[in-house]
Amino acid sequence: MSSNETSRAPGVSAVAKADAAQSSVTHNPYYERRWMALGVVVIAQIVILLDATVVNVALSTAQADLGFSDANRQWVITA
Repeated sequence: MSSNETSRAPGVSAVAKADAAQSSVTHNPYYERRWMALGVVVIAQIVILLDATVVNVALSTAQADLGFSDANRQWVITA
């Protein structure tokens, strides 16, 4: 046996052991999509950050063009 090989039980391959271990675990359909969900959340956060940056850069130009004071510069969202 070379140093690269792992010791195994006689007559049982590593693939058979992995298949047996995998078959005993219940299948979760959402497990495969967890990285996609993380990617969607990360992209959404980047878009929010980019939106806030664009608004802050454009706010001074909008203030000069529309002629309102620094006290009225804050954008307030009312529902």
